[in-house]
Amino acid sequence: MKPHTPTSPLMVAILIAMGAAAHLSAQTVEFISVEKISNYIRNKDGVFLRVFDAPTQSFPYQFRIDVEGSDIPLATFLAPAGSSYELADPPADGGNHGLLFAGDDGWSRTFSFGSKGPTLSGYPGGTGPHPAGLDGVFHNGEYVVSALGEDVTLQLGGDADADAYPGAPNPTVSAGTWDAGGIIKLYHNVNNPLTINTGTFANFGTDVVVSGLNLFVDHNGSELINLFSLSSDLLGLGLSNGTFTDFLEYTFAANTMVSGTDYYVSIEFFNLTDAQQVAGLDGALAVAMFTTRTQFIISAVPEPSTYAAIAGALALVGVMVVRRRRI
Repeated sequence: MKPHTPTSPLMVAILIAMGAAAHLSAQTVEFISVEKISNYIRNKDGVFLRVFDAPTQSFPYQFRIDVEGSDIPLATFLAPAGSSYELADPPADGGNHGLLFAGDDGWSRTFSFGSKGPTLSGYPGGTGPHPAGLDGVFHNGEYVVSALGEDVTLQLGGDADADAYPGAPNPTVSAGTWDAGGIIKLYHNVNNPLTINTGTFANFGTDVVVSGLNLFVDHNGSELINLFSLSSDLLGLGLSNGTFTDFLEYTFAANTMVSGTDYYVSIEFFNLTDAQQVAGLDGALAVAMFTTRTQFIISAVPEPSTYAAIAGALALVGVMVVRRRRI
């Protein structure tokens, strides 16, 4: 089962800072992002890069572009020179070359990859696994995102276009038992409190524009927890609400989790290699970023006494069945 993927924590912070009124104005761009993502999982043995498995939508690497706002008629992008995405014949992209796809709050597109390798063979179709690696299809370098007649250039990559992925989040939990089979599931007795700690973000804010982290918990398809921190006040926008710690932590009090349900946990560490307010788009924030994400599932289970009651009930049923057979 694939954990829910959270909305960009930067986007959430921007919407809170700007207020709901921003969504009511016509043709407004609020946020643009170009992002490379590496995906990890947490299980009983530690943290591991996701294993590529297309049928279950498990991809270790992704590339994503977002243009968020209101009433945006079209959004497009251009990858750096030399990227195989730009070298291939556009019809191989299903006629969607350079296009973003419309969503509830703007335009976005995610390309998923089974490898990071820079091979230039293959061409992405926008969905499913791609024969070429992430770095071959989409080089680091200058990306141009166009919306509302404005071309926004973003530098994805550090010095000499180097990667800027953070180390993988290595979360800890205060209670519960990891699944013995190695799947990404923690079984937790709802009668006990549970604290989730993201682990420390090493080199927080070092050699990048800004670093950030996000602790996100989804329950029954709805956002339950969404904590956010930055290494510094990005462009003076006050997006982190004064939180500048290199780790995040949240505690579920005893008896607050719903027994028999799953909680999807996603922890993101991210480094921005470019950040700017676009004057031609009324100060919209545009960023280029590298994200490393670790995910796991918490399965809330009944307290032991409940198990005993269930076992007792099953035993009683067994006795009744035996007696009925004797009649």
